[in-house]
Amino acid sequence: MNLSIAKIYKTSEMKEIIKEIEKINSKSPIFFIYGDKGTEKEYIAQFIQGRITDSKIVYVNDLKDLDSSLSYIVLSDYDLTSIKEKAFVSTEIYEALSGSYKIYIPPLKYRKQDILPLAYFFLREIENFLKLPSKNLTKDAKEALVKYSWPENAYQLKRVLTKAYINSKGRQINSKDLFIEYEDKFSIRDFLELKIGSLLKGFENIENSNLYDTVIQEVEKALISLVLSETKGNQLKTAKILGINRNTLSKRIKQYNLI
Repeated sequence: MNLSIAKIYKTSEMKEIIKEIEKINSKSPIFFIYGDKGTEKEYIAQFIQGRITDSKIVYVNDLKDLDSSLSYIVLSDYDLTSIKEKAFVSTEIYEALSGSYKIYIPPLKYRKQDILPLAYFFLREIENFLKLPSKNLTKDAKEALVKYSWPENAYQLKRVLTKAYINSKGRQINSKDLFIEYEDKFSIRDFLELKIGSLLKGFENIENSNLYDTVIQEVEKALISLVLSETKGNQLKTAKILGINRNTLSKRIKQYNLI
């Protein structure tokens, strides 16, 4: 299933951003996407990259120089004034960013109409990744999602939904699943029961299914992916959280095609 974030927005601000991006018919040297931490900058960047295939996505803090043969999609939690004040980049790069195509992503709390479409978009992502059945949000869950202020924006919404998907029983997610903290052992147990049950249904010959290795790989892949998402792709931090060697993590990321 091909998921596109471009199709889900309801607010006029985000619709206009998508509309302007869709008008792009020639290479632009630099796109500067900025907004509060946790807004959908990475998703919008991937949408642009789908239209300009020779573009490179980079965070402003990591931008050291510019290759004139590439288009850059630069992501930042800060606007240009703050970048200049904090001296994140050289004067040359700052001037290049000043002349860029600028896209501002407003905080989610000001985009109430986008919360539920984003929630279902993230749920479909979670289901596709875990290869598990779809779940729906109950009426009280929808009301709770819209009412909440989401101080950490869309990525907080995605984290909450991921935990709720694993913790919830059956095919419905209610407000209690979303906002009540569960002990880790119960979350892990419920996930394993759900995942193993799904895997068993796919094996015609259970005696020769190599179930142990299959389950271990599925759980390891899901765990690494979730921690990578939490750390915004920081492999060193991810390795420390998981308690594994950085080289081991790198091998697993390649093995599971997580990059």
